[in-house]
Amino acid sequence: MSIETMTKISTITVGSGGSASIEFTNIPQTYTDLLIRYSTRGSNADVFTTGALTFNNSTTGYSSIWIQGSGSSAVGGSYSGSSIAGWNATGTSATASTFGNGEFFISNYTESRDKQISHHDAIETNAATTYMEYNVGTWQNSSAITTVTLALVSGATFAQYSSATLYGVRNAAKTAGNSIKATGGNISFDGTYVVHTFVSSGTFTPTKSLAADYLII
Repeated sequence: MSIETMTKISTITVGSGGSASIEFTNIPQTYTDLLIRYSTRGSNADVFTTGALTFNNSTTGYSSIWIQGSGSSAVGGSYSGSSIAGWNATGTSATASTFGNGEFFISNYTESRDKQISHHDAIETNAATTYMEYNVGTWQNSSAITTVTLALVSGATFAQYSSATLYGVRNAAKTAGNSIKATGGNISFDGTYVVHTFVSSGTFTPTKSLAADYLII
C-alpha cells in the first residue's frame, strides 16, 4: 500500500543572530509519518558541523549507523547516546553563504513502539570536495512524537537563514479510511474514488462487496 499524501505543517527560518536549535512543537497526531527537509549552516570553523536530532526533549534511547563519502573516500560508524547523530550542517570553513541540505523520514511516529528514522544530506561547499551522508537510526521509546528538535553539537549554533520544514505524511489507509475495500496495485485516493493502478501483473482482491469500474490501457 503506497504513501499518498504529504501536507506541510510548519516552516522555521532562523533569524538574525542565529539560533541554538530548530524545534517543532505540538505536532499533530493525525498523520502516519513525518518528513523534515532542512537547509542549514553552522557556526563552527570547519567544513561541516555535526548535528543532533531528538524527540520530546528526551536524551535517552537513541542509536544510529552512518556512512559519509567525499567522492574520493568514505568512512562510517555507529553511535548510541543522547540523540540521532551522523548528520551535518555546512560550517564556516565552507564557501560563504552555502548551506547543507538534507531530510529526515520518521516512520509511524504516533505508534506505541520504537521509532525508525532514515536520513540523507549533502554538505554544499562550492569546492572540489563536498560531502554526502546517509544514516538510519532508532529511538527506543513507545511515546508518540510531539516535539522534534534539531541542534548542533559543541555549542555551535544555526546561522541566519537556516531553515527546516516539517511535513505530515498519510498512507493510503489513513487517507481513505474505510473507503478501501480491496487490495492490489498502487492505491491512491482522490477524495471520492479509491484507485488501484497496476503497472505490471498483479491481483485485485475485494475484501467486501463493491461496485468497480476498470480502464485498460
